[in-house]
Amino acid sequence: MVALSARATNSVERSSIVCLLIAVYSTPDEASRAVAVGLEYLRELEIEWSPHPTAAEVRREQDGISSQLGVRGIEELVDLPLMRDAASLATLDVLTMSRCLIVSVCLSLELDQVADRRGRGAPLQV
Repeated sequence: MVALSARATNSVERSSIVCLLIAVYSTPDEASRAVAVGLEYLRELEIEWSPHPTAAEVRREQDGISSQLGVRGIEELVDLPLMRDAASLATLDVLTMSRCLIVSVCLSLELDQVADRRGRGAPLQV
């Protein structure tokens, strides 16, 4: 993958490789590596995010979204044109892969907790 990554000529190609790397590293043991790959890609786009954001950093992001939305209602947002910029769509792919990783790791941790409470190997009853 490293050799393939070196051959990427633009952010769209690079995002495809980053998505593959995130998928490869999407195990609980490699989750921090997957996060690092995603954050490195974002840094290349001059988007600085911390792997462990503080409450203040999260609040700043939320405030920025609120400022951009202003007083627009959901109805107005639905009517906005679809995003067509390939580089922006590629970045959304990386963010989506990262979100899926986070959800998977959270679920895995929760299932481990359930297994610990029930005793390892006990079937999970839904």
